[in-house]
Amino acid sequence: QTRLELARAGGLAYWEWVAAGARLAVADELLALAVERDRQLVQRAAAGDVPAIDVDDTARLVAQRRGRVVAAERALERAALELALYRRDPQGQPLRPARDELPTLAAPPPPPSSARLLDDARARRPEPRRWALVAQQHERERALAENQLLPGLSVFAGVSQDLGPTSPPLSTSSSVWSPDPKTRAAPDVDVGLVFELPTFLSQARGRLSQLDGNLRRAREQARLVDDRLAVEVKDVDSAAAAAAARVAAADAEVKAADAVLAAERVRFAAGDSTLFLVNQREQARAEAQ
Repeated sequence: QTRLELARAGGLAYWEWVAAGARLAVADELLALAVERDRQLVQRAAAGDVPAIDVDDTARLVAQRRGRVVAAERALERAALELALYRRDPQGQPLRPARDELPTLAAPPPPPSSARLLDDARARRPEPRRWALVAQQHERERALAENQLLPGLSVFAGVSQDLGPTSPPLSTSSSVWSPDPKTRAAPDVDVGLVFELPTFLSQARGRLSQLDGNLRRAREQARLVDDRLAVEVKDVDSAAAAAAARVAAADAEVKAADAVLAAERVRFAAGDSTLFLVNQREQARAEAQ
């Protein structure tokens, strides 16, 4: 469970860092556009093509966008520090990612099917395995308790014989020990049956009833965990479908914003638009990105 929670937290930190990098790239692009436009307007104002107030407004926009770049850089730095908690070098120290490690964003792959997600969750999540083991333990304990209620029949057989030297003869006329005559007895052979019939069964039956309850509880918990996993998988599947729809809508919005911005720049170059409208179109495109 802890491993899965750490993996989830690390994944969230990674994608937050990626998103912060994408926001910084957009801020850099907006700043570059403002700087280039400021350069062009300074030249046109010197030639008398545009009023000086447009130059002042562009300088204000450059300063504003430069401040947004600084804020985006700070957000990326904070996300990198958070991600470093989940990236370690061989010595175990936090490893902060560099900006050049940011991936190139591409279209997300299609999500796996709900059945595959549910099978993967059942295999990787610890809760189903834990309750399955608990139920298995209760089943074995119940089988043992049930066996203790049954009568028992035991068969035994054994052979015994004394070992060692024989006893000395009971003679006082000889001082030398002799193994004869032998006084060793014949081997003993024992064979029998032992029948055991439990008489006081109230405690054993109470134990069996308790184990029945524990087993039912473990099975219900396992079913509840499986149902919860199914609900979580359905929620993830729904969230993935909604995210895919949002990505498609955002992509269409970016394309439309690009077309509007290009047309507005043409109008501005022809003198039919204003700097304010161009800046608004650029901002709208950046928000769509």
